[in-house]
Amino acid sequence: MLFSKSSEEDNDSKIDMAVSWLKRNRVRRAVVIADSWYTNAPLIESCKQWFDSDFIGQLKSNVILRVDGQAIKAGKLLSDSTMNRSTRLGDKTIHYHSYLAHVLSIRIPVKIVVTELEDHSRAILTSTDTQLSGERIIQYDSLRWSIESFFKFAKQNLSLSKCQIRSEQAQKHDMILVSIAYLIFNDLMEMIQTNQKNVAHHKIFYAIRVAVSILALTFIYRVSMGISEIVFSDNRYSKPLRLLLRLLLLIRT
Repeated sequence: MLFSKSSEEDNDSKIDMAVSWLKRNRVRRAVVIADSWYTNAPLIESCKQWFDSDFIGQLKSNVILRVDGQAIKAGKLLSDSTMNRSTRLGDKTIHYHSYLAHVLSIRIPVKIVVTELEDHSRAILTSTDTQLSGERIIQYDSLRWSIESFFKFAKQNLSLSKCQIRSEQAQKHDMILVSIAYLIFNDLMEMIQTNQKNVAHHKIFYAIRVAVSILALTFIYRVSMGISEIVFSDNRYSKPLRLLLRLLLLIRT
């Protein structure tokens, strides 16, 4: 989500802006999914109590939990958990262990799911819907993966993080343009990878630049030819001049 700041919101935190966004868009009976930055008591409790919505997010390792009557840091539970179940998600196998727990900073009960990917990286998820299965919580959280991949790529390659505009409408327009560029890139990458394997990103960007430059110069060529026919129509040097102009433009295409 993009949160723009108005003059009245200059001192608001990202959590305040997230709550304001949920209120402004009349979110009700939904499932709000967030990364560790937004997984904290104010937003979690607001979702449940104000918007009648459940929250699923990733806990930070310094959060203190109470599991089976004992207080433990999330990071400790993360490292000590023995995975007792597994599920398939796309081409990935995810091992996990579920707990009913109480996060000391949150005033409502939650369900905790410790996950481990095939590369042994671990994460600890939490859900305010304690009736959800561990597998379902993992499926919900996986919806963030494509979004995270998009933002990472867009920030590194499409200048998303360099946007200086502050109005919400302008940010929406910028996001639309970045999304279109991202979709074009993915389509080109898929086309290129049908014939080649492990194509580097910079090669695909080069292909895009070439395609755009050819399109632009083709347009300029057609306009220039039309103008030359008008300007040089009655001049005995018109044919040589048009030929020279054609050659100069074709060299660049």
